[in-house]
Amino acid sequence: MKDKIVDFIKNKGYIFIALICIVALVVAGVSVIRSGNNTNNDPVISYSTPVSKPILPTDSPKNTLAPQSTPASKPVEDSQNGNSAGNSQNTTGEIVLTKPVDGEIQAEFAAKKLVYNTTLQEWRTHSGVDIEAAVGSTVKAAAKGTISAIKSDPRYGLTVVIDHTLNGRNFSTVYCGLSKTAEGIVVGSEVNSGAAIGVIGEDIFCEKAQGAHLHFELTEGSVPLNPTQYWK
Repeated sequence: MKDKIVDFIKNKGYIFIALICIVALVVAGVSVIRSGNNTNNDPVISYSTPVSKPILPTDSPKNTLAPQSTPASKPVEDSQNGNSAGNSQNTTGEIVLTKPVDGEIQAEFAAKKLVYNTTLQEWRTHSGVDIEAAVGSTVKAAAKGTISAIKSDPRYGLTVVIDHTLNGRNFSTVYCGLSKTAEGIVVGSEVNSGAAIGVIGEDIFCEKAQGAHLHFELTEGSVPLNPTQYWK
């Protein structure tokens, strides 16, 4: 009997070994299944996708402030056109000027734009007008006023400044390029409109290429105005 068992093992032993392996696999599988069921008691971190809420139309924000009335805009007159400009000026009346010297306009008023200066060969503003006139021509006060300055300007030559008050407005006129002042013209003296204040010279350094002429300016509250718009 013992010999038969030994022979069976020798001849059919692989079958026995295979059966043992199958049994071992079955036992292992059962153990895995049981262990998997035990994990249900362990804590679980869940990742849930949030449910999107419907987007509702949003009302336009309401203005909680009382509506403000837009103040009526006051007309701002352009100094380029010779009218009053800026709130600093007194515009209660009209400025009336006499042309200070007879002659054609060589260079126009250009306080807000650049014009080419042939003498200096550069673009710059021109806060007055240049009136062509022969050397020795009489220069007249453009309005009644008081001589406030007589000076020798390195750019514009001998210059006379007259302060005026007319129709409730305070303004000044400037006369450049004189060779001399008229008799009795001193700082503080009063002059009438059309009174002689000097004669034309050739001393305007920054406008020398234009020849003899009067450089004439009108200012009100330090704002340059176009004097040609105020001549009678």
